[in-house]
Amino acid sequence: MKVSFSTKYNSLLEGIFRKEQDISKLRESISKGKELLRPSDDPVSWYRVMNLKNLSGETEQWLENLDFATHWGEYTESRLNHLNDLLTRAREIAIKAIKVNSEETISGYVSELDEIVDEALSIARSTYLDRYVFLPWSDIDPTAAIFDPSTGDLMLPFAPDDFSESLEVRIGPQEKLRVNVDAKKVFFSEDGSTIFNHLIGLRNAIQSNDTDQISQYMGQIEEDQDRVLAGLAEAGTIMVRLDARSNALEELQIDLEDDTAELEQTDVTRMATDYQLKVLALQALYQTTSGVSSLSLVSYL
Repeated sequence: MKVSFSTKYNSLLEGIFRKEQDISKLRESISKGKELLRPSDDPVSWYRVMNLKNLSGETEQWLENLDFATHWGEYTESRLNHLNDLLTRAREIAIKAIKVNSEETISGYVSELDEIVDEALSIARSTYLDRYVFLPWSDIDPTAAIFDPSTGDLMLPFAPDDFSESLEVRIGPQEKLRVNVDAKKVFFSEDGSTIFNHLIGLRNAIQSNDTDQISQYMGQIEEDQDRVLAGLAEAGTIMVRLDARSNALEELQIDLEDDTAELEQTDVTRMATDYQLKVLALQALYQTTSGVSSLSLVSYL
């Protein structure tokens, strides 16, 4: 089979083109520190990298959800701790009010209980990132009167079951976690009365100097405090679960990043050596092609 000069010359040019492409890809890989730059480099590894990056993106979103939930939980704990402190002070006032007191002292107790009631009512309508903490609705009015400030009764359109609504965040492909406490168990007694009924009742009993009523409300506030502490325990349990899942996801994220880097990144030393060899091969092709292009029948005459 005869091979013409043009065929040989074109073959050499194609070889030069391929070598130049290889050198260009190597130069890009070395500069970026990545061997896997496009699907054609290694289709199987490229597919694995894309899956790893997708999972890494989902993991990042789950971590953001957990971050939100953690801050929500911390704020919930702070509000319940404050409510617990208010109830503790209300019980201290009740104990002192049972004794014989001057009108001035009683007036001081009443004024302080008014402040406690106002502060407790503000806790009930606490908000975090435009959501009620104990009524997890996104459409809120932070100035709304949820409980009647004069009686402590729940106001319409709110209902006790609203306080049991669940606020969940996604923490895995098929897993969600409730991040809010069941506030109905915190603010409402089994008979349907509220913490605020009891605080306002205590305030009125002290004002009228009714020691029997004072004792009754003091006992109810003690039960209220038990429920607040139970709410704090529930919030603490949620925080423990959030922390455990967060640690697990952070470890997963590190593993995903390491696996992705292992597939994408290159051995720079090996690539540099390969680059030098290909450059030398290209130079040899240039010389060969130059020699072929200079051939002519005149040379043999």
